[in-house]
Amino acid sequence: LKIFWPTRLVLPWPGECAMPRPPTALLYAKLPCDATVDNVLAIKACEAAARNCGFHVAARTAGSVVLMPRPKHGLYKCLMPGCAIPGGRSGCGITAELVLDPEGDGLAVSVASSRVESGESFISALTVQLHGLVNRQVAGAAAQSEMLSSATRFRRESQAYYYYSKLLCDTRHQPGRAASDFVQAFLVNCTVPSEHPERDSSNMDRSRLVVECNSAIRRLSSLVEAHQNAVVSSVPSNGPRTPETRAAAELRPWLQRSVERCIFSRVGGPLWNLYKATHETEDAQFQGLVKLLAKLSDAELFQALEVRHEFRGPPELDPTLMGPLPAVSRAKDEDMTELVSNPKEEAAPSEMTRSTTVGTEQSSQSQMTRRLESSNFLGYFGLYDRAAAALSQIEVGLNSGQGCSPRQIVEALSLSQLEMKTCAFEASSGQAELHAMDDVMPLYIFVLARSSLMRPFACASFMHDALTQDERLDSEGRAVLLLESAARYITQGWDLSSIGLAERF
Repeated sequence: LKIFWPTRLVLPWPGECAMPRPPTALLYAKLPCDATVDNVLAIKACEAAARNCGFHVAARTAGSVVLMPRPKHGLYKCLMPGCAIPGGRSGCGITAELVLDPEGDGLAVSVASSRVESGESFISALTVQLHGLVNRQVAGAAAQSEMLSSATRFRRESQAYYYYSKLLCDTRHQPGRAASDFVQAFLVNCTVPSEHPERDSSNMDRSRLVVECNSAIRRLSSLVEAHQNAVVSSVPSNGPRTPETRAAAELRPWLQRSVERCIFSRVGGPLWNLYKATHETEDAQFQGLVKLLAKLSDAELFQALEVRHEFRGPPELDPTLMGPLPAVSRAKDEDMTELVSNPKEEAAPSEMTRSTTVGTEQSSQSQMTRRLESSNFLGYFGLYDRAAAALSQIEVGLNSGQGCSPRQIVEALSLSQLEMKTCAFEASSGQAELHAMDDVMPLYIFVLARSSLMRPFACASFMHDALTQDERLDSEGRAVLLLESAARYITQGWDLSSIGLAERF
């Protein structure tokens, strides 16, 4: 928007006020916009900056705005010759016009104002608005990219794993030959032959074997990347892209993770057997004690571990407040399901009246049935089942024979601990969160005792040896340490005689 001032001097009539003249000191500024900012967003930024500085839009086009320090109807009075506006401020208008940025790829906002405080304030406010606009766009693009990447992550990882597995199995190329040589040599080193009793599992350096695996994974990843670069360079730059070149470019972010899965799918099984043999004694001790703890009800185990009442479930679901639950609390799953699905059949007396069944075992069972009906029975007894099942998946993956990588096992362990925190939050009806270690440790011992994880020491040692020094000091190392500490408390630090297990069972 260009404003031309008249060159002919017009004098006012006698008695009339002098018409305001344009200011002699002007302030010009050109604020560049990001390449992603279009004219609509730039004009909105100008309007937002104007509102923050007390200006109003007097005129607007697709690429410019005229701002005045008073409502729009005041502009027409300003244009009337000889019209004096009480309290008016002349020379305080601002024009903002969108132009091409000669030094960039996008637009720029050209601002013209008088060299007064209000003009400088508008330029500062507009600069903040433009920067904030870029930051919001970057955050929105990052969130959208993260959503898309999470939606396509499994598909991409599966494609990458299949692609790199074929490459590492093909001995015609250098990566395939190197992978084959490493797997054969590694299996010989980690196998304990019966004819060599001096090479038992206790004398073998397990951490050294894991370090060898990690070194081989990095070396094989470099060989695969060099092979891909050779394939890409063999295709003319102006020629069409082949499926091989497209895969090399699109799947490269999943290179090392896929190579890690490929290697541990071949050597992970024997390596896990070595860890099982090393920790067989303490894992067997753990299994025996967990079998004893399985005879306790959840309420008794909560009480023995001094778990906070907030994390035991709502008060109306706490059996310690409802009376003892000896028969039902440790019943089999199918019996509990039948009890809930058909409670009337279990509770109704066959031949006796209510007066004749008072104090009998059948009467207590009917009372228990009514309690379970009124307090969402499955909600209490399955309170931490999800966390226990998630923790059990660690050993399931290692025993599957597929050779899960340490990264996958550590991720499963971290997810199980997050699941435990979620269950604790639900148990407290959203009133308490699991943060303090004094609350985390007792509840984690409970989840470990209720899970089907039978070799916690072998699992913890396997994951610990696979972590780097930095990871051992980070959240991964703390998760592994929590698992090992809970298992050692059950086997060594807990005096089970204090809860009367030996006398009762």
